[in-house]
This record gives sequence, C-alpha cells and structure tokens, in this order.
Amino acid sequence: MSDQQHPIVESAPGKLYLAGEYAILTPGNPALLMAVNRGVTAQLTLHSGRSGHLTSSLYPGKSVTWERGDDGQLHASGDVTDFSFAWKAIEVADRYARQLGCAPQMFSVALSSTLDASDGRKFGLGSSAAVVVACVKAILRVYGLEADSLTVYKIAACAHWLVQGNGSLGDVAASSVGGFLVYQSVDRAWLSDRLTKLPLTRVVAAQWPCLRLRSVRVNPNIRVMVGWTGKPASTEKLVARQQSHSGASFDEHAFTHESAVAVGHAVRALEDGDFAGVAAAVEKNRDLLHRLAQAKSLPIEIPVMTKAIQASQRLGAVAKSSGAGGGDCLIAFYRAASGVDCSSQLRTAWKNIGIIPIDLTVSTANHVADVQVQTASTESTHITPCHMNARQKRKEEHLRLAQQLYSSSRHTDFDAVHLVRPTLPEMRVEDVTLATDFFGTRVALPIMINAMTGGTAHSTQINIRLARAAAACHIPIAFGSASIVAQDPDALDGFLAARRAAGKTPVVINVNPSTPSSTLMLLIERCHPSAIQIHVNAVQEIVMPEGDRDFRWIDDIRRLKQCAEKYGCPVIVKEVGFGFDRASIHRLCALGVQYIDCAGAGGTNFAAIENVRNHQEDWSWLTGCGLSTVQSLLNARLESSSSKLTVIASGGIRNPLDMLKSFALGASFIGVSGVILHQLLSADTLDEGQRSVEKLIQTWGKQLARLCAVYSVAEPSRRTHIPVWLSGDVKEYWDAARADFPLTAD
Repeated sequence: MSDQQHPIVESAPGKLYLAGEYAILTPGNPALLMAVNRGVTAQLTLHSGRSGHLTSSLYPGKSVTWERGDDGQLHASGDVTDFSFAWKAIEVADRYARQLGCAPQMFSVALSSTLDASDGRKFGLGSSAAVVVACVKAILRVYGLEADSLTVYKIAACAHWLVQGNGSLGDVAASSVGGFLVYQSVDRAWLSDRLTKLPLTRVVAAQWPCLRLRSVRVNPNIRVMVGWTGKPASTEKLVARQQSHSGASFDEHAFTHESAVAVGHAVRALEDGDFAGVAAAVEKNRDLLHRLAQAKSLPIEIPVMTKAIQASQRLGAVAKSSGAGGGDCLIAFYRAASGVDCSSQLRTAWKNIGIIPIDLTVSTANHVADVQVQTASTESTHITPCHMNARQKRKEEHLRLAQQLYSSSRHTDFDAVHLVRPTLPEMRVEDVTLATDFFGTRVALPIMINAMTGGTAHSTQINIRLARAAAACHIPIAFGSASIVAQDPDALDGFLAARRAAGKTPVVINVNPSTPSSTLMLLIERCHPSAIQIHVNAVQEIVMPEGDRDFRWIDDIRRLKQCAEKYGCPVIVKEVGFGFDRASIHRLCALGVQYIDCAGAGGTNFAAIENVRNHQEDWSWLTGCGLSTVQSLLNARLESSSSKLTVIASGGIRNPLDMLKSFALGASFIGVSGVILHQLLSADTLDEGQRSVEKLIQTWGKQLARLCAVYSVAEPSRRTHIPVWLSGDVKEYWDAARADFPLTAD
C-alpha cells in the first residue's frame, strides 16, 4: 500500500457548562452546554507497515508507537500516560471498525490543540473529550464509516469512560454535537457493565438508558462572555471528591430536581430571548452550587470568581462559575442590545479583578442543527422536553432499580401451594381453551402485561415495545401510572404513542387515587382504555422520601369509579406488591368495585426500591412487609363467596405453574410485570427485547395449555376445581383467615 498523500483531518470543539453542573452526574439529569470555537485537531496519515505513532503539539518530543498484532488489535509500546485519552480513542474506534468487518489499516496520528493557554495552562474547556472525539472521527473516516453525531458520541464516550471512569460524559456530547445543547446523562453503571460483557458494536447499537441530546437555538439577543481565572482546576478530582463526600445533611434529590428545573427554565429563556428568565435561572443554578459547595466542602466558586460575578451584576449581566469550578472559567450572559458597551465594560472590570477574558464563541463547525436524539427510539415519536421533573426522575430510578433488584430464583408462597394432579387426566392439549374475554374483547391468553412505567421519554419507548408485544400475542396491557399527566400535560403524548402501538389489543390505564377527575376523563377520552386501574400503595409511599402521607383513599376511589362509569369504563383496584387483606376487599366490594388486582408480595419490592432511593432514613427492616399474592388470593376467595368479585393475580408470578396455582385459588386472570421488564431490558436493544418478550409469552401459552391438560383443566380462566393443599406458613395463614384471625382484639 502506498502512503497517502493527503492526510485526513478531523476537529472537535471544546466545551463550557452553562448550567446543571454536578447534578448532571445523576443519570437522566440534564445540563446545558456550549461547544466553543477552540478545539483539537487530529491529522491522520495512512501508510504501509506494521507500526504507527501518535504525537501531540502539547507534548513535544514525546510519542506513542503501536503495532498491529496477529489478532488484528493495536498494541501500544512504552508509557502512554500523557496520551491516554487519545490512545484509547484510537484503539476503541479501530476495534469498532474491525468488529464491523473493516479490513485493518495502519496509520499515524498527530494532534494539535487551541484549548490551552500559550503557556500550556488549561482553560478547562474539556480537552480530553475533544481529543477523544477528534480521534474517533478520524479513525471512522479512514475506514470509510459514515457516522452521525450520536454514534460518534457513543464510541467516544466508551473510550473516555474506559480511561477516566467517572464524570457525566457531557463534555464528550458537546464535542460530538457542537453548538448549544442540552445533555441528559447516561446511566454510567449500565455503560460500565456492558463494556465488560459485550462487543463494542453491540454496546454502541444498544439503547443507552437515560441518555438524551437536544440542540438549543439561542436567541441572538442573548450573548455569552467567558473569562479565565488563570487557575487551572482538575474536574476529575473535584468530581471524585464530590462523590466520595457524603454530605449527610445535603438533600441530593432536592438538588438534582431543582437543578433540572433551573436548566429547563434557562433553555426556554435562551430560546425566547428572555434575559430576565435567563438571569433568574442562572442565579438559581449558582445558588444550588453554593449549597452543594457548603455541604460537601467543595471550592466551586473561588474568591476571584465571586468578585467578577458581583461586578458583572453591577453592569447588568448575570454570571456564574462554569463546570466543576475550583478555578478555570467564568461565564456571563448579557443583552445584545447593549452588547458593545456591556462587553467592553465587562472585559475591563474582569481584567481589573484578575479575570482574563477569552475570545470564545459557540462552535458550529460540526454542529448538527436541531439534533434531537433519544437513543431508545428507532421510530419517529414525540419526545418530551429534555429536562425531567421530580416525578419523571423517580420513574427512571424505579426502572433502573427494578432491573437491578430483579431475581428469577426468589422463593415465594407459591412454593407452599400444592396441586393434586390426576394420574388419569383424560384430556388432550387441544381440548384446552386459553382464549378468554377481557372486558368485552376476546384475547388469546388469560395473561396481562401489568402496569410498570410511564411518563418519561424512556418509559414511553418501553411501553411502545411492550404494547407491540401485547398486540403480537393478542393479550391485554396496562401502562404505568398516567397520573403524571395532571402535572405535566405533555406526558400524555407518551401514553398516546404507546396506545397507538397497542392497536386493537385491550389497554388498561393506571392512575393513583388522588388523580383529578378531569385528568381521568382526558385519559379515557384520548386513550380509549378497556378499564381503569387505580393503584393503592401505602407501604411504598411511606418509604418514598417524597411520598404521600395521607392514605384516606375510599372517597377518591368512589369518585374515580363514578367518573369512569360515566364512560362505561370498569375499574380495577390494584396493589403494587403488598397484597390485599380481607377487610379491605370487603370495603371495596361495598363500594361496588368488582375487580381487584391483588399484586401481593413476592415480585418487585417497591419498599426495597424506595429504600435505596431514601438517603435520609433506613427502611430496610420494612422490605418484608405485606401479604403475599397467595395470601391475597385466599382473602379474596373468602370474600368472593358473598360478592361478585373478579380477581387478577399478580406479584411474583414466575412461570405457568404459578399461574395454574393462581387459577386454582380463584383468580380469573394473571398479571405479569417484573419478569417481562427484565426480559425487555436485558436485551441489547428495546426492539430485541420486544421480540424476547413475545417469545416468552408465546412459550408460556404453550406450556400453560400442556399443564392444564395434565391437570384436566379445560378452561383455566373459569373457576377451576383442582384439589389444593397448603403447607407451612401459608396453611397457618389460611387456618387463621378462615377463623377470622382469633388472635386479633375485638
């Protein structure tokens, strides 16, 4: 191969954080960034031979040499410390290309940078991220791979994370996308785990939990000025210090929530040219950083910055530290109407204080106009605003923790339920009828994908895939709580998108008891559900840091039931994993409720999930609280003898045998959620997860039919007559329940 005469040249800009610093470290939380018109350039020369080398203008006289081994991988020789980010970016991008089937190439790379001061001191503009992005772009180009900004970001983020192992990767996003952008941070624990288990191409192709990128069109009436303290700071060390310092009195949840709100306000104000709104949002962000600094002893806003900020305010501008603080850069926002005078006065005031103005503007060299990316999406769908409110953030945390705490080998009370199998069943599998009616619609199986999530962009994509799986298998689906629509009307779009994906399959809409009647009517009119599911969750709420403390629900259930009935929509009352006692079932029946979803203990444990989220109090001793699904079914069996009650069994249903046991105990339908969510999220992409869910449901259907034939059950959704015997604690509970719990006081 002859040497290439014209080298490949690729550049990547540096960045500045405008709002959302530190809170961005929480997965799913947003920050506002600006890519700047200084950056890193990678010049790649393709040549023959088995070795290549890496040089940089920042380290004259130093270089890294590599060779390609027989395994095709690049192997560096010598000390790569000064070139760690560049070398890892080259190695990772090269590996990505080879995993796609590209023939190995040999090349050398020379780096140059305009991100540092003339004396080599760092401005704090994200040089490591720009280095990584520039190298990745150059390597992809030499292999002839056309990559959009999201793919570049993912590959560069993998390389950066493998070197540094902390941070939000927001600087990588800014260097990849350019312009002004809102970045919603990826779940780095997920990324770290996948990088150790999967080929790089599969990691890049996968959905990245919580990740969002969205460009921001800043109104030209708002300008940004940047100043440098002359004191370089280590973001890596400050971030590590923040994460290691407990700050026991600091409310992390309130900090991240308020930061997300401030970022959202800043974005809207910048887009609208509302300087007063920008000023208020910047001041709020600065105040939050002060609170964090005091709680965790962080030198975020050093004294020279404080003086410059105060001087900026006197001149009609608003200013704050940028990024991790401790030095580095200061940013100021001002009105363009008085831009010349204010800009000049700001420069003079800053210089007098000791702040060095830097001629920085937003970089548009590689900016993708109007980029709006949600990595879970392979289709066009409405994307909600990038910032998340507290409830949306909580939903994302619930998803992540439900997956982390999932266990397929959990012991449940179903193990104490024993079915007497007839040795001579006298039945064929083809005689079994699994199809049944679900609120007026014939479905293929007496199984429902139960309520799990809703109200965020990520959960919308999950619900869309689950709805498609339900439609493919001809079974009903319940979406997670839609009560969020009362506070965030835009969230309705996500539920509508999932409803459309369900097609003609029955859909159940889930709400909490305090949902306004107007919101319920809106949901019914727009989503056309087959039923409304009202969830009750007192145990979860008391552990939840921001949970309700008022559990007077009877009147609310009556109100929502009456509202739903005006539309001919039946109501199901559902627990969330702590079961139903007989007295509560009796009270619901007295209200005219004919359907309950017992959702007992044994499946997803929301007390355990909320305890992980609760940084102020330890509730681990409560995680065993609640009645099991089996105990709840027994309570319903006692009550249904004197009322018209239809019971859905859910909570820890692990397999078709648990389903058949539920039918034997009086259930008419089965709800499954935890195992379905685990199946979906364990795949590399949501589309693959959807296919996995469909296969699981279809397998369950076949197995349930065969199991019914073995037990001589022709139609399991109708009351079965399988002899049942109970053992252990379940038998003791049943004996006590039938005797009306004689140990209780009158």
